[in-house]
Amino acid sequence: MTTRPGGLVHDELRYNRGKRVCHLARITRQDGYVLRFTDHDRKLTFENEVFQPIILAGLSADRREAALRSGNQEARGAIDGSVVTIPDLLGNKYRGAMVEQIITDWERPWCVIARHRKWIRSLTWTGSAWVGTLEGRTHLLQRDSAGELGGAWSTPCTKVLGAIGPGLCNKLIEVGTTNFAGGAARVATIVRQKQQVTFTTASWGNGSPAYTDDFFRDGSFEWIWAAPEFESVVTATTTATTLTDSTQTWTVNEHVDKYVRILNGTAGGLKQGTSFGVILSNTATQLTYASNTYMNGHGAGTYYDVCGAAANYGILLPIVRYVHSTRDVTLLLPTPFPIAVGDSGIWRAGCDGLRTTCRDKFDNILNHGGDPFAPSAQQIVEPPEEV
Repeated sequence: MTTRPGGLVHDELRYNRGKRVCHLARITRQDGYVLRFTDHDRKLTFENEVFQPIILAGLSADRREAALRSGNQEARGAIDGSVVTIPDLLGNKYRGAMVEQIITDWERPWCVIARHRKWIRSLTWTGSAWVGTLEGRTHLLQRDSAGELGGAWSTPCTKVLGAIGPGLCNKLIEVGTTNFAGGAARVATIVRQKQQVTFTTASWGNGSPAYTDDFFRDGSFEWIWAAPEFESVVTATTTATTLTDSTQTWTVNEHVDKYVRILNGTAGGLKQGTSFGVILSNTATQLTYASNTYMNGHGAGTYYDVCGAAANYGILLPIVRYVHSTRDVTLLLPTPFPIAVGDSGIWRAGCDGLRTTCRDKFDNILNHGGDPFAPSAQQIVEPPEEV
């Protein structure tokens, strides 16, 4: 059913006096203050309450649908300085207020045609006029009005995987320190250019744990490095800022702005955390980079490589499919530029927000932010039936 207050058929009925239709609005703010408006041309008493004219200039069409669903509605009025004031608007005193709408006969107010309720989601004003957006009960069930830190109550968890802090996911997935994230995964073959590739076994994870198919679904892959220009081993323990390889005869500063990566083996993934850095300068046998604790303390014989930036540098794309036997990864969206064999980046496991995933995959059920019993317009909770 659709009613159109303040215009069209109702206006014609009112002006012609064929029927005496008017609209009343009772606004109950969260501080308990009640305002009563009407689009009638004079004060109107309804259920022993006086409704003031003019302040309510009009209401948009009100659409009522099946079940609990109802469309948004817009209300407009004047800032008169006594009933509706600028300080109240600045103080957000109308946010979340309940609006009771009544359509009735102004001569016989007890003859109610329709009555329903909505809530003010937002209120804006310009000059001496205000405009409010009203929404029904189902919006209240689904909007960000509950949950930890103001998050929404919903069946899946809305927390960001790996976010650390009070009320957050608190599951550590740092690169290279767990089986949930890793770096320097290298493309072995290109199945479908820009969207589907396989990765080498040596570079995929720390020791290639036995992941299951689709383990990385809902995760992401971040493209960073191009194929390595060369690989070698360090000849002295690395520091947080330098790497020495006495077998080299580099030209001074020939590797500036390239990447150096500490690897867990030949053609492997990152050895520890974010163990890579941008080269600031180099001598014939030594590379210098910005201070990084993950680059410190790697002894002689540790593998490293030097590479430039990939064509798709900085592009982070969601993973929608993973086949473990071939390390085949399908991306949700194609990369902007062609992928080359040897390109590599950082991969991260994904979470679909479901309670079983949080418990079985991440062992993090205490921090799960979803609510499998949250009602919505599509999923109404009903009492159990006797069998």
